[in-house]
Amino acid sequence: GCTDKACTEKEIMKYIAKNTKYPPIAKENNITGRVFVSFVVDKSGNVTRVKILKGKDKYLDAEAVRVVQSLPNFKPGKQRGKPVNVEYKVPINFKLN
Repeated sequence: GCTDKACTEKEIMKYIAKNTKYPPIAKENNITGRVFVSFVVDKSGNVTRVKILKGKDKYLDAEAVRVVQSLPNFKPGKQRGKPVNVEYKVPINFKLN
């Protein structure tokens, strides 16, 4: 329901924080870090072209991709009243308490 990029990014980060599952094998091996992911919201509002920009560990990277691919559909971005693809880049932090 957001109308600007700042609100959208905040909601994306909230969703990711709530839906990320720390990979058990990464937890057992005390693997922590930040994974940078990019993705595109296409003209239909679907999340596409999910890729790791900067990975940390194969298990953390796989979970980051999984959670981003699970994002719900968006209202497509518009430019001059027409739907357009919008690229996002998000950091996903994996840290153990």
